[in-house]
Amino acid sequence: MTEKTNLKEFFIEYEGKKYYTPLFLAKVNNISYFTIKNKIKKLNISVRAKDIGVVNSLSEELLVAEDNLDKLFYDKRFKCLDSRGIR
Repeated sequence: MTEKTNLKEFFIEYEGKKYYTPLFLAKVNNISYFTIKNKIKKLNISVRAKDIGVVNSLSEELLVAEDNLDKLFYDKRFKCLDSRGIR
């Protein structure tokens, strides 16, 4: 049997750079998915998964690059993520 992996719960690595899905960030930080997604759109720091070559069910998903985590999580409530990764 093959094991299924839900990609929405992890990050995607492409050309040495990590891209996080809003669902993953929301789950790690224990906040609403829609809060994260709206903040990403407001800050305009996302890329579409299909733009970096992801061709699957996530191709329309917004991804946040590792470099932009500091812009997204400047608030004290989000202590477990920064530009160096998950704490």
